[in-house]
Amino acid sequence: MDYIAVVRIKGNVRIPLIIQDTLSRLNLTKKNNLVFLEKTDSILGMVEKVKDYVTYGDVEESFVKEIFSKKGKNFLGETTDSKQKYVYKGRFIEIDGVKYSKTIKLKTPKGGYAKNGTKKHIKLGGALGYRGQDIVDFINKML
Repeated sequence: MDYIAVVRIKGNVRIPLIIQDTLSRLNLTKKNNLVFLEKTDSILGMVEKVKDYVTYGDVEESFVKEIFSKKGKNFLGETTDSKQKYVYKGRFIEIDGVKYSKTIKLKTPKGGYAKNGTKKHIKLGGALGYRGQDIVDFINKML
């Protein structure tokens, strides 16, 4: 299964309501939060919409397992409704039989975000936008 890693770079100040709503649907409620999402058309559309507030890139499943084994928190919420009729799959990620919370809190990257800070895109020397496979190095700087 293909995943994309999305890290929120900017905070909540002066963000349009539509962007805030999209970020909350992606479980990126705070700055420096990391979320691994399945690579689908709808998710890619949402990430493209918030590209000015996040950085993202493609990751392999082995890297996802490694990060959740290091920093992941066990999911303690309910996984089904009271009648055991519906399963809440969107609330957690299950890896090797263990259920983890989707959001991982990271630290500020060692050495700073980028040369031109958090206001410009990758192509202009900033920290925002699509990184490709370089997202792995960026996340390792934040652990």
